[in-house]
Amino acid sequence: MVPDGYHSGGASYVLSQEALQRFYEAHQIPNNTYCEEGERLEDVEIARCLCEQGVHSGKSLDEKNRELFHPLRFHEHFHGKFPKWLEFYEQNSL
Repeated sequence: MVPDGYHSGGASYVLSQEALQRFYEAHQIPNNTYCEEGERLEDVEIARCLCEQGVHSGKSLDEKNRELFHPLRFHEHFHGKFPKWLEFYEQNSL
């Protein structure tokens, strides 16, 4: 797990140049168990790897505290039908 939660991945990620550099460097370390490639959930693993490298996620909210990135289909967000896993893992808190 990721102590501070994580942002759901999927289509893309937004990383600073520093975060991307640390992510790259972490993958250059032989046998780095925090930054492994494999069959796991890639968004959780990317967050876990970055957290271990000292990169922590921030809020992805606009000036009115609305989410900027949405992991579900439009109609699910529009109608407020959020699955329990989103409420449990979502970093910005619903």
